Amino acid sequence: MIDASRRKLDVGPDMTVCQLSAPSFDGAVWETFTGLASGAVLALPDDPAEALGSAQITRLADGRPTVLSLPPAALAAVEPRALPGGSVILAVGDRCPADLARTWSRSHRFINGYGPTENSVGATMYEGDGTERADAADRLPIGRPLPNVEVHVLDGFGNPVPAGVTGEIHLGGAQVAAGYLGRPDLTARRFVAHPFSDDPEARLYRTGDLAAWLPDGKLDFRGRVDDQVKIRGFRIEPGEIEAAMARHPRVAQAAVVVRPGPRGKRLAGYVVPASGEGTSLAAEVHELLSGELPAFMVPSTLTVLPELPLTTNGKVDRAALPEEQPGDGRPVTRPSGPVETALAEVFASVLGVGEVGADDDFFALGGDSILSTQVVARARQAGLRITTKELFQFKTVAGLARVARAEDAGGGADDDAHRTGPVPLTPVQHWFFAHHTVNPHHFNQSVLLELVPGADIEALRHALGLLMERHDALRTRFSYEDGAWRQEIGAEADGRWHFRRVDLAGLDEADVAARTEEETVAAQRGLHLTDGPLVRAVLFDRGPGHARQLFLTVHHLVVDGVSWRVLLDDLRRAYTRLAAGQDADLGPRSTSFGQWAHRLREHTATGGFDDELAYWRGLPAADEPADTGTFAERRTVHDGLDAADTEVLLRRVPGVLRAKVDEVLLAMLGQALSGWDGTVPALVDLEGHGREDILDGVDLSGTVGWFTTIHPVALDVPKDAAPKDAVRAVKRQLRTLPRHGIGYGALRHLTSGTGPAEPALPPAHARIAFNYLGQWDGQLPDGDALVARHLDHGGQDHEPAERRLYELEIAAAVEHGRLDLSCAYSPARHDAAVVAGLLRTVADGLRELVRSCA
Repeated sequence: MIDASRRKLDVGPDMTVCQLSAPSFDGAVWETFTGLASGAVLALPDDPAEALGSAQITRLADGRPTVLSLPPAALAAVEPRALPGGSVILAVGDRCPADLARTWSRSHRFINGYGPTENSVGATMYEGDGTERADAADRLPIGRPLPNVEVHVLDGFGNPVPAGVTGEIHLGGAQVAAGYLGRPDLTARRFVAHPFSDDPEARLYRTGDLAAWLPDGKLDFRGRVDDQVKIRGFRIEPGEIEAAMARHPRVAQAAVVVRPGPRGKRLAGYVVPASGEGTSLAAEVHELLSGELPAFMVPSTLTVLPELPLTTNGKVDRAALPEEQPGDGRPVTRPSGPVETALAEVFASVLGVGEVGADDDFFALGGDSILSTQVVARARQAGLRITTKELFQFKTVAGLARVARAEDAGGGADDDAHRTGPVPLTPVQHWFFAHHTVNPHHFNQSVLLELVPGADIEALRHALGLLMERHDALRTRFSYEDGAWRQEIGAEADGRWHFRRVDLAGLDEADVAARTEEETVAAQRGLHLTDGPLVRAVLFDRGPGHARQLFLTVHHLVVDGVSWRVLLDDLRRAYTRLAAGQDADLGPRSTSFGQWAHRLREHTATGGFDDELAYWRGLPAADEPADTGTFAERRTVHDGLDAADTEVLLRRVPGVLRAKVDEVLLAMLGQALSGWDGTVPALVDLEGHGREDILDGVDLSGTVGWFTTIHPVALDVPKDAAPKDAVRAVKRQLRTLPRHGIGYGALRHLTSGTGPAEPALPPAHARIAFNYLGQWDGQLPDGDALVARHLDHGGQDHEPAERRLYELEIAAAVEHGRLDLSCAYSPARHDAAVVAGLLRTVADGLRELVRSCA
């Protein structure tokens, strides 16, 4: 190795070899014997503790051509003019930026060297500045093997990889060490049998370094296997991010490290300015990264440092990099004052991002109308009162802080008004009873939760009871009198959560699945509108060594998707306090469901929505659905986006297109439908959360009940429109909807036209329904005191014999980091392949948008 290096570098008696490595460092062997074997002067610093710099190097060189070997971070501190012409500069020990090579190559021979200690230091060398690589001039190759060095790039199965494909570097040859002294276990893992040698004793050293062969036979270094980290499910190589940061013309050095964050691992970035001040450099680098990398690869924080800390061997001392607070990849204007700080924390917790700045836009960060209600609810828990209307108007932390008020200790807009007694049916409840006539008792929503080991079941039961007291709708009973359904809310003392424990200990997997399905369906079918209960809980216990699961089912008449978020949040908080022996104070309550129902009816009766009649009557007439089939006959197909594309859809696309996620989804659906049956515009019944801020003094962000709105929308999207143009078109259409569509149901079900039996709007509905259920991740985060994870469940959410209303029911939701698209259909009406093709078209459109925005 020494002889090969001496010949490669043309080291001779007229040269000086600087021996700067500590004697304990493997590089010191290379420096010492390369110099001595060549008859060169071996120059050692008088004071090894002296800071490395141009002055020290100038003294060591003493005017002679010099061989200088340093890690890139240390080499960056040396001026090229400190060494005379003809000097040989080696960058070793770390990934070398191409800019550093170009700087030194102008006046000296520059070599990028690679080789681990286990290979007696040197393995490959590359001479040049990387400019011959038009495809990736920012990545400097590590060159070709030195004489007698074998380099194999192998995949995980030990097979050679083709050029351009990343694999792990394996080194062979006489210079490979025999192993690690006193560590036979580690030796066996890293020094493996040579698969391409006839010698049974031959070994290859697994370096743990990643590389790919270039077409010209050089090696392209791609990072470390153990440097790769998983963040939010994505495998990331920090070196790739550092290379991207170094492409900024004002960045001299860059480093990326992994830090723990409140919601998992995060990336922290550090840059050193090439010259001058670092003002605005973090923002400029962030802009560069946001344009080149996926959102999950953009560091959470970007810190400007005067220099990077170095180890005694000249490498970047990553452990010495200063700690920063977690962020979400943007240069952040820090919140000022307690109100901004509290609101920033609320934004971060609801959106599942790191640090949120004072000027960050909630919707540009991936927020939607469903999550907006959670912002209002969690702000209330923090002692602040805001409304969803204010969130849509002001959008940023700083803007909201200007209008936020201190939460009234009394809490509710109406306190105890209408929390018990008769309550008028809301529009969606009228809709339900009009269409679900076979068995209205069987129509539920359910969740299945996996409990953490050691969960306190008595505290859990107590917490469920508190939910019944807090949320009036759960105590509702319905009665059918004089040809009409009515509802009444019982007193707090009347409600209880029907709780059943099922012992599954000792059963095999097949029996566990069968029994679980049986008990799940029994709980769902056991709900009764008149006699109760409308809520049931089933605890599945498989005994020691198995996680217990809690199944919760509630009749849909008193709960919706947003309500489940409220219930799970309250359940978590109540349980946590009870299990710790504390009182379960859940804070002030929001407007009661009964108060909302009364005020909505009054608002409608006094003409509050009459100005919308012309709009709704002007929509295209709907065709009656044909052959929808029963729920027993219903089939469902799925498609969607992977985690990386979902992340860009949620965090990047809204800011680029100035569009909400649901608007983007509807645009791609509208375009797919126009190409599917040629009908333009495509009429779709759109479901909304229904908690619109239309009445003064009403806050529904923490209220449980069924608030869903259903209204038609005409999606006028040409089949051949570019995806971005489709989004712009649908965004304009949706933003002309009066009051986000809440008036349609009120006009349809709470008013009459010319007579008591004639509604103000016709009863016909579209053939296709769409519902965006929002983002479920983070509702009950991993490591929660109660719930380990939210699971899918089986069972029956509808009466199987009930007739379906729509030919196609399309839904979208984000869970486990991925966007899921589903479509329910009747096989008597549509072929599965055709329906799958429709969803695939929607997903393909979303992927094209993601690529263009990322």
